[in-house]
Amino acid sequence: MSPEKRGPSVAARIVETLYDKGPLDCQGLVPFISDKTYKSISTACLLLEKQSIIERDNDRVWSLCEGVTPQTLVDGRHHDPSEGAPDAEDGAVGSEGDEGAGEEQEPAGGTRNQGARPPVPPKEPVSLDPTAKFISELKAIGVSPAATIPTIASIFFEGDIDSLEWLNHVLKVVAAGWVTPRHRRLVMEWWARTRGLPFHEDEYSFAAEGEPKARKGARGEEDEPPAGQTMDAGVGWKIEKDDDGDWVAIPGGPLATYKEALEAAKQRQVLAAYAKRPSPGADDNGDDEEEGRSPRKGGRRGETLIEKMMMKMVDKMMDDGDGKASAENETIARLTDRIDGMEKERNEERFERMEGLLAQALARDPWDDFQRITEMKDRLGGGGAAVTDQSPAVQLIKDSTDKMDKNVGRLVGIMERMILRDGDINLENTRTPQAREQKADELLDTVQDRARSRGLRRNAFGR
Repeated sequence: MSPEKRGPSVAARIVETLYDKGPLDCQGLVPFISDKTYKSISTACLLLEKQSIIERDNDRVWSLCEGVTPQTLVDGRHHDPSEGAPDAEDGAVGSEGDEGAGEEQEPAGGTRNQGARPPVPPKEPVSLDPTAKFISELKAIGVSPAATIPTIASIFFEGDIDSLEWLNHVLKVVAAGWVTPRHRRLVMEWWARTRGLPFHEDEYSFAAEGEPKARKGARGEEDEPPAGQTMDAGVGWKIEKDDDGDWVAIPGGPLATYKEALEAAKQRQVLAAYAKRPSPGADDNGDDEEEGRSPRKGGRRGETLIEKMMMKMVDKMMDDGDGKASAENETIARLTDRIDGMEKERNEERFERMEGLLAQALARDPWDDFQRITEMKDRLGGGGAAVTDQSPAVQLIKDSTDKMDKNVGRLVGIMERMILRDGDINLENTRTPQAREQKADELLDTVQDRARSRGLRRNAFGR
């Protein structure tokens, strides 16, 4: 056998720590048994409690039972604190004549020297402040992630800690994404008992507990929440695909309420259903005429299996009959009307869905989007738009001015050509020299408009 021995077990180390340090909770035992996890220590404490080795109080603080020492795990005996500790020398092998007595005392003397230590009176329990107790309770009931628990406790203790309404607000609104309704009910009842506050469950809205119900209706559609059940908004809602490929509403997104997320999921599911519809060129066996060809967008939707069966029945009845006489058969007419009604109902449902999508798109106000973007830019510290020569407005003005100059030049050229081509046309009264000078000046001003316009643009824009 190797001379190396295995280290003490977790239970032995817990008893030794409580024997030396006094009463501690599981969180306080972790620093002294650093190589073990919190879960392992907690499990070992529960096993020791069943063996009547340790006990815990209402604050989940563990302490040794009366008369328990580290030697108790070896010999299984509870020592009286008033009596002295068993002498280590008594466990040694005695004289040859008293060999049997020495063997009986050997376990008490110790395979371990720690059993020879005199019993120390238990220390005072470690009292936790309310904040530490609150954090420890949230960790104990399984609120996760644990990194958010100190923040939740800090927010709660900044207000009235003796108000259950304030505690309900912190757990339901502030920490909605991390604290479930079951956690909230448990924490509120524990805090009310700890602080001696009256707690009535009917005054606070908790989610109704019950077994989950199966989904009804078509795929992608979920049941509405039952009447009286409050859907906790939490940190918002979003829509994603589940394991079956259906669009469903899940927490944690930009949508404010569960109803909006559910409507968006239904609309997305409808669009996905239209995208998966069969190609119009499918044959009777359901295969496309050309493999790999995507379904044609728009146009008439392909016939369903029921429609094909009905049409085949009608064709067979038409073929077995005698032409027009069979067409007037009441059965054929009834089936034809039924098919037409089904087609009309489908078209109406499709148009209603399209109208809903169109109304939703038209309900958005572009001005609200512009205001939201402007406010966001102001919060980020961005100033107003800088107008330069490359700005769209300036470019538009330049382009409009150039077009106007070209049109004026074309008009002047047309007038000149008309006058030169036909000398009989006299549009102005220029009989006197003063009138001719005036008209010549006006014509010169008109011709120079292009140069004047360019000069104004050069002064205004530097070009």
